[in-house]
Amino acid sequence: MAVSTAIYAAAYRAEHVAWEDASNTAVRCGGYLATIGSAEENAFVASLVNGDGHFFDSAFEGGEHRRVGPWLSLVKDDASRPWRWASGAPLDYTRWFCQVPKVGGAGILYVAYRANQLPLTATIETWGARDRALPTPGFIAELD
Repeated sequence: MAVSTAIYAAAYRAEHVAWEDASNTAVRCGGYLATIGSAEENAFVASLVNGDGHFFDSAFEGGEHRRVGPWLSLVKDDASRPWRWASGAPLDYTRWFCQVPKVGGAGILYVAYRANQLPLTATIETWGARDRALPTPGFIAELD
């Protein structure tokens, strides 16, 4: 499968950004948060941010090193519904860090680039779920 012909833009904010704010900003710019449809597209989109440390938070938590990067469009807003792209695109490809995250109760999970690996400067192409209360330093928008 070929990389999408969409135009991607990556942005970060020093004060970090919640998923809803990132999504609203992308919509105001005429697009939506990035939707990934293949391994090639994921590698390309990840390459937009991997060279800039401003897009990642690094920490040592729970006995492991963790890097969290910019938001993507993937959301799970109900435990009984499957993961879905907020853009409405079909979910044909995933690249979870460990396993498919689950949400319980009324919780909502959103997806950002994430990995637990050393060195903390390593390239990140895997995804992890994040609670809405945990903003990230940036997001990737897809503009048609």
